[in-house]
Amino acid sequence: MRSSLYAMLLMSIIAPSMAEHFNVGTASRWPPYAMQTDSGIGGIAVEVLEAIMQRTGDTVSMNIYPAKRLDELLQAGQLDINFADSPDWNTLPVQAYVYSDSYLSITEYLYSLAKQPVLAKRPADLTGKAVGTVEGYYYDAFAPFFKNGSITLITVNSNHSLLKILNLQRCDAAFFDSRLFAHLLACTGANSDDYHRGMQLSVAPVGLKIRRSKVHALPRINRAITALQREGVIDAIVAKYVQHGNSLRCQ
Repeated sequence: MRSSLYAMLLMSIIAPSMAEHFNVGTASRWPPYAMQTDSGIGGIAVEVLEAIMQRTGDTVSMNIYPAKRLDELLQAGQLDINFADSPDWNTLPVQAYVYSDSYLSITEYLYSLAKQPVLAKRPADLTGKAVGTVEGYYYDAFAPFFKNGSITLITVNSNHSLLKILNLQRCDAAFFDSRLFAHLLACTGANSDDYHRGMQLSVAPVGLKIRRSKVHALPRINRAITALQREGVIDAIVAKYVQHGNSLRCQ
């Protein structure tokens, strides 16, 4: 018992000295993960980051940026962490960064209206169809079909607009990640039974992309992620953004 108390006391003395301040950011206009709200920056990834930092004792200066500006700040060393990124979205290996354990995964699907379901199992099955996406997103498996026009690509500037054109039947199907789609339905009051979720397009682990100069913080960040997952904290954060009736978190 005495040795256990001593160890706990020692950790309480050491832990604060390990704490650091990080400049962090991620992509803007990315509901429900990172978005500007009336009360500041919010979203699933924002709340997960705050929970991680509460566990590690670290502090952050946080902002969200357009994707191009985010990359510039990271490359210039002005940001220590992109707090919502995936190695799957970085096509070339970058030795300047390391990734934390994943705190959630993002899975994209093909969505269509239930009354006119699109039952594709592969990209070629969408030949002759019109597909909607948000500007700036790239889908490698579909690129040749978009390029030769066998699948018509319709791009819009927001996920809300994408859901709108799907509802208006201006496209046959649209690409959404499942958590984002649930968020949109919660915000609009739409019924999930009105939609058909089709083929899976991608799945990517999401975590913190950390500058290698801060790699010493990785073990305590990973420990915090493991604890938050085990205790159900991350699931509870996600639930706030995908359940009906949470209009204050709709963007």
